[in-house]
Amino acid sequence: MTAEELTDHPIDPVPLYLIPQIISGEIRRHGGTISEMNIRRTGGHIYAITIRTRTEGGESDAA
Repeated sequence: MTAEELTDHPIDPVPLYLIPQIISGEIRRHGGTISEMNIRRTGGHIYAITIRTRTEGGESDAA
């Protein structure tokens, strides 16, 4: 049985007009391993983006 490990990849705050370019680049970089994207407004027109990816772990200790 394999366990999935989730890893967060925070991205420096970006202005609203750059969000599509940033997301596109992250999709190219991480591909099908992306499980979640969080986009939060931090102030003005600046947004913080966090990409969460999953990776296949080793064998689980649970029997």
